[in-house]
Amino acid sequence: MARRPINEVAKVVIAAVALGPPLGGIVVMALLQFIPAMEGNFGASLPEFGKNVLSAIALAIPLSYVVGATSAILGGLALAAYIAWGGRLTWWSCVVASLIYPALLALNGWNSASGSPGTLPPVLIHAAMIAVGSVSAALLTYLLLRKTAFVRRLNARAA
Repeated sequence: MARRPINEVAKVVIAAVALGPPLGGIVVMALLQFIPAMEGNFGASLPEFGKNVLSAIALAIPLSYVVGATSAILGGLALAAYIAWGGRLTWWSCVVASLIYPALLALNGWNSASGSPGTLPPVLIHAAMIAVGSVSAALLTYLLLRKTAFVRRLNARAA
């Protein structure tokens, strides 16, 4: 396996940390607005609903770095390590790398909830929400990087 230069690998980490949290935050906040509407609990007119969705998304962008930075850093570093040792940047490698932090959250919650099993469901729900944001951010970041030809350039050098 050919090793890649550090500048190519660093671009993967930078892209994951810069693009991942806002994209994941937008998806999670939009889902939190749309799921009650799909259940029939609309509770607002359509223009007001649109305004609520846009304000939730606008709030999600700055807050997403607080919530998703750790996940983005761990996923970006794991993906960069995989690529550094000759792996290809594919959608499945992005998904696997993005699930590292949620898996650690779930395992830590499982381990710490052994004394009080009532705390396990909220911890697992939190890990699942982080997983939804992480996976959606990883896939959207991959698609954006593929459109900029960064993925093709990186994968061409691996061959």
